[in-house]
Amino acid sequence: MSKDLGNPTPVSHRRDRYLSTASFQAVSTLESLEASLEDLESKTLIAEKFIINGEALPEEYEGIDLRNALAQAFGSTSVLLGSGIDSVLTGDLNSGKDEARAKRKDLTKRAQALCDKCEELIKAVDSKH
Repeated sequence: MSKDLGNPTPVSHRRDRYLSTASFQAVSTLESLEASLEDLESKTLIAEKFIINGEALPEEYEGIDLRNALAQAFGSTSVLLGSGIDSVLTGDLNSGKDEARAKRKDLTKRAQALCDKCEELIKAVDSKH
């Protein structure tokens, strides 16, 4: 008799490994959230280079209110953390439990660090005005 694996689904970046549907969904959700977080990190880094290092802003960022943009990045990161990352449940997973937990822990740490960085940069902008 064969054991039911819950319709295993291949993970895109690891073709040699199969995850149950629930594990695949959790890992896929975390990968999508990671892409959103990377976008916010990238935009915040551009602002940081301008505010802290005095580097020129890329053309597409000229004329924007950096303080407002940083406040929006903070808010988006907070939502991503509270409604996205923290909502991915890993306790009932089997085949992808360790991978999902590690990814979730990393994303939580990065999101919290990004919130701290946004607050720091907002204070820096406020102190210059």
